[in-house]
Amino acid sequence: MTIFCLMFIGPPAFARVGPRGVRSTGPESSTNFIYRELRRQAPFTYDSSYVGLFHVQYNYANSTMQWGFGIAKQWQTEAGANPVDFEYHIYTRGKEVNNYRPHSEPASYLFHSSIGSTFQFKGDAPWTYHSLRVGDTVDIISKFTYTVPGVLQHDFWANYRIGIR
Repeated sequence: MTIFCLMFIGPPAFARVGPRGVRSTGPESSTNFIYRELRRQAPFTYDSSYVGLFHVQYNYANSTMQWGFGIAKQWQTEAGANPVDFEYHIYTRGKEVNNYRPHSEPASYLFHSSIGSTFQFKGDAPWTYHSLRVGDTVDIISKFTYTVPGVLQHDFWANYRIGIR
């Protein structure tokens, strides 16, 4: 069985305009994480917000997790042809997973990543591997940034906590 969760970044996520920005495009939230729980009967979930859509899926058969972010049409329009930089960090069991892969893509791109059936934590010995399992909680901390030259810099943060139950 495969679980997939899609979440968009919205009010529980964070948005602000950078120091060169001339206007604010969204409120900041005091919510640190949006929690979503995955179960064998419901291995996929998503979150939709004013920033976009986030989805996540967990595959119980092979202990893998995939996720993706799509930016809302209004922000795609605002970004225009300017690239969107996507950064993220993944944590589980109190450690950062060593799979950080920044992307710089058009705003219409479905930003995505995954944790395979085996992974390493940052700082692990090269021969050390781990697997996700039922009972784990995975934190996905992500940031999107685009700049409209001379007009604004727009940053979004999305913090999701995924419970594998």
